[in-house]
Amino acid sequence: MKVAIIISGKDTAGRNIKEQLEKIGLSNKFSTEQAELFLNYVNEDSIRCENIDKEIDADLFVFATKHASKSKIPSLTVHAPGNIGSALYGGKENLICIAAERYIKRCFQLLSQKKPEGFDAIQEATHHGPLIEKPCFFIELGSDEEGWKNKEGAKAVAETIIECFSTPISECKTAIGIGGMHHSPNFAKIMRGNEYAISHVCAKYNLEFLDEEMLNQMINRSMTPAEKIFLDWKGLGEHKERIKSLVEKTGIAWEKIK
Repeated sequence: MKVAIIISGKDTAGRNIKEQLEKIGLSNKFSTEQAELFLNYVNEDSIRCENIDKEIDADLFVFATKHASKSKIPSLTVHAPGNIGSALYGGKENLICIAAERYIKRCFQLLSQKKPEGFDAIQEATHHGPLIEKPCFFIELGSDEEGWKNKEGAKAVAETIIECFSTPISECKTAIGIGGMHHSPNFAKIMRGNEYAISHVCAKYNLEFLDEEMLNQMINRSMTPAEKIFLDWKGLGEHKERIKSLVEKTGIAWEKIK
């Protein structure tokens, strides 16, 4: 499997992660028994790399970049890209990418183990561009200028990328998450477990855009289609009954979580 690691020259955190990757040995190409990793340095912002899968020959794309948050809490994050609703930050409206769910899960677990003191490890809801047609995910260092420059945080991200693609990925089922906060705290326990990898997450603030077509995208736009839907029941707010009705129409098993 060919894995393209995408680093933007405009991105302070990306450059920091790139430096740590090079220290590990990934200056251009890094081969393991599981994959061949290629480092790709681009001039545009990662979220604007539309159709980069047409320019770079790879089976899977990893965007290593910054995470920005008003809270400024030091964080290491991972998530699938795509827009549930408007496309303010790259990609296209109401279109989401093919989530590399097993690798998102593995990276979340590794970030949880490797995060420096004071950092959180987070799976974010699906958001922003670019829109590409190969499996992909973002892995990020945040959440402000101080965090983007943090060497230990960048080292944890770099080591996670290498380790994720150096060892076999455990078999697991695919699921999606609906409701709750952007940083998906109520889905974290599922991601730490062994049974399910959560591919796409629709947070509470995007529930107004979740219709039958978008729900079908969430179910099917992953390396393996989702077999289960987890509902952050309290985090559905006023949308509870509408979302429950949509979910029941799919015929897929679903579960309320608290």
